[in-house]
Amino acid sequence: MNFDKITNEYYSQWLGISPEIINTNRVILTVSPERDKIQIGYSHAFHIYTYITQNQIIISCSKKTLEKVNEIKGQIQPEMTADQVAVIMEVALNVPIGRSIKFCYNQIPSDIDTTNVVQLTDDHYHKYLEFFMTQHRNGSPEGWLEEYFYDISRNGYVFGVFENDKLVSVTDAPDMPFMQDKVQEIGINTLSEYRCKGYAKSVTLSCIKAIIEKGKCPLWSCSTHNTASERLAYSVGFRKLADVLTLGI
Repeated sequence: MNFDKITNEYYSQWLGISPEIINTNRVILTVSPERDKIQIGYSHAFHIYTYITQNQIIISCSKKTLEKVNEIKGQIQPEMTADQVAVIMEVALNVPIGRSIKFCYNQIPSDIDTTNVVQLTDDHYHKYLEFFMTQHRNGSPEGWLEEYFYDISRNGYVFGVFENDKLVSVTDAPDMPFMQDKVQEIGINTLSEYRCKGYAKSVTLSCIKAIIEKGKCPLWSCSTHNTASERLAYSVGFRKLADVLTLGI
């Protein structure tokens, strides 16, 4: 499977551009109708979506933000870092900038033990519910959590580790806004008192293998300041692809 090609195709759809434009070593400004849409899995639209790789910056914006983006485009150079671009945007636009890291899968590591990992089925819902309520003590699972669990477990994306019959680390699979038949992003949660035991690494790798076996490309994304998630991504075979800056106006 060509992970690079598929992942680039996915983010080109986010940006509203042709895949061949990615990795052309320049600053590109494009106006995309995708910027006015609230994408599946998100609560608001990203009116400016900036994709930053080495020596390339792609700024995808909505029509209503085009004038503002044009005013700052000349200040942005292709060799700039995400930090430098974020400062320019924050000063000029005076709105908070969302920051995340996007990853591309590289290869399956051979040094991670997954023998303690269980693939969850419908019968594990009560354990999943207990896990959810432990993590979100004021959460409201009524009306959505059971259906969500059955959906992702029947698709084969839920892997967990148990300690003393208690679910302590588990994957999930967020809805994908594009290319649902080709890609699947991975989510992972571990109860705080069970972290640093390698459980997240084991269940995540099991989920990655299942995604690949289904003919899909695994994806990973995390906020810029989530160093634990970033380290986990590298440990299970991902490499950094791009920094992304987002904002809604």
